[in-house]
Amino acid sequence: MKCIKTALILVFALILLLKTNSAWSVAANMVNLNETNDKVAVDIAAFAKKMTWDPACRQINISRVEEFPPEYVFPGKEVITDSRGLFTVPVWKDGQACIGREWLERRDIKRIEIQFFQSERVPAAGDIKADFWHAPSGHESMWQGKWLPLDVTIEKPAADKLVFDVHFEIKEDEPKRIAWKEFEPAPGFMKVRFIFPASDKPVKLKNLSAYSKSSWQTIEIAIEQEKPDEKGQAEIEIYNGRILSPSDNDSQIKCKWDMSKKLKMNLCYSQLQQHKSDRTILWFRLPETAFGVAIEDLVSNGCVYVPYISVFMTKASDPISMSEYRAKIAGRQTVLERVHEMPDQTMSGAMKVFNDIQNYSPTFLALVCHNRKFHVRRSGIINYSTSDYLHRGKMPKDFLIPQFGAHKDEDAARLFEAQSFNRGLAYPKRPSPQQSERDKNKVHRHLHGDWMPIQVLEIKEDGLIYNQRAFVAPWNKCPKPFKPGWTNQQAVCVSEFTIENPQAEPADAKLTLSFISFQDQNRPPIRPNIRTVSDGAIVVKDGQLAAFVNTSDSEPLNLEVSGANVIVRGSIPAKTRISCTVYIPGWDVDSDGYA
Repeated sequence: MKCIKTALILVFALILLLKTNSAWSVAANMVNLNETNDKVAVDIAAFAKKMTWDPACRQINISRVEEFPPEYVFPGKEVITDSRGLFTVPVWKDGQACIGREWLERRDIKRIEIQFFQSERVPAAGDIKADFWHAPSGHESMWQGKWLPLDVTIEKPAADKLVFDVHFEIKEDEPKRIAWKEFEPAPGFMKVRFIFPASDKPVKLKNLSAYSKSSWQTIEIAIEQEKPDEKGQAEIEIYNGRILSPSDNDSQIKCKWDMSKKLKMNLCYSQLQQHKSDRTILWFRLPETAFGVAIEDLVSNGCVYVPYISVFMTKASDPISMSEYRAKIAGRQTVLERVHEMPDQTMSGAMKVFNDIQNYSPTFLALVCHNRKFHVRRSGIINYSTSDYLHRGKMPKDFLIPQFGAHKDEDAARLFEAQSFNRGLAYPKRPSPQQSERDKNKVHRHLHGDWMPIQVLEIKEDGLIYNQRAFVAPWNKCPKPFKPGWTNQQAVCVSEFTIENPQAEPADAKLTLSFISFQDQNRPPIRPNIRTVSDGAIVVKDGQLAAFVNTSDSEPLNLEVSGANVIVRGSIPAKTRISCTVYIPGWDVDSDGYA
């Protein structure tokens, strides 16, 4: 019985020992795993500039059509490291000091570390303010945006170090302009800064590190040249990664390559996620050229070949020789070679595959760098807005609908065309075969001089030639002070209508100009107020001048106003040409400001 108990005790002891060893083994593996993660973690601050910005400047709000003030062209200043590897945090006018990092791309940061030169100079964690650079809807640049507070949790693991755990979240203060998911910006920010309180002693730092949420892996690669250059030397630099071996002066950023030999490298690279914010690239600088290789291409394809310099890269774990790879790709074409063989690479070939629906698209007219657009359709309809619709993200709702000749059946068709355009239907719309045949010899649209931004529409009706020339011109009677002229041009759309009688006998002519507006898709159109004046008629909407119809050169035709229509009609003598011009202002004008 004692033997059985002793045996059972030994069995339990053995099981306990195995479990204990297994637990220690798991714990040891976790420690090793953590050590490995720390070892391959990449400080992405190495790929950013050390910068300082004025703490008092919270935002830069200059539109794309305004000239930048000189102080905003370079909103920040780069901070230089001294010979000891230290850098002093610059102090601004209000006594506060500011330091930060600026990347070329958005970075999704999870942790930022600040290491001080002297532990006694470390300020209280609560006295440091953290900001990140942001613009509404994610359309920021280095120059346009604003500084917002960055939500961080601050720790002090050592006397000379502060660690900021970033809890990044953007709370939009306005709706996004772009709703499509594929256009959503990458998470993170391009600039981050830390503001220190005023002090009589300078703040010196050893380092300002940043770590992102990217997952980092290691890979061994081999690099060779097809015909080794006995004297060639190349410099290799990594972007968003680390060179574990070999590297120059322990920088883990750069290394030299003797091009007469094959080079083996151990790298730390980022596993790409959807937004590719930390994409790892190897930059090669050769005596006669330079190029870059994305590590993701090497990982996914197994090798990368740069033919014009005969450089070949493979994964060391799954090597393939250059001869094998050349045999594998024999007969393949490059993207450029495939493009050169496409039918649209010559004018004659392009016209064979040209879709004639493009002939029916509208023409967009505007001044250079100006937000006010005027849409001129093939039928002569001008679509515009009496308010700054671009800032509301909506299409213009106002229409000038010309009707040439006395054909009453076109009234409903033109109104339907405007309603369809307002609803986003049939845009552009190919005419029916019957309409195409009817318009073949009657309607002709081209640019004035074949190149100028002036749409010319010529219509032949009842022996008369109706002509419409539409363009946008600057109007600078009321310049704003202290603004350069090209940013202060007020746009006016000019639509000049002429009626010519080339016949030997007088002929009846009629030109109808209808003005309508839409509020939304489901409500009937609004007809503005029209009244005659000494030189023609004015169109008034919401107390503002929507258009001025100048008929001073239309004699002997008569001017009539009927509802929302301005009608010019009468008998034109033989071999005579008359005209009337419509002016549509692109800015707010009082109803009496037409003169």
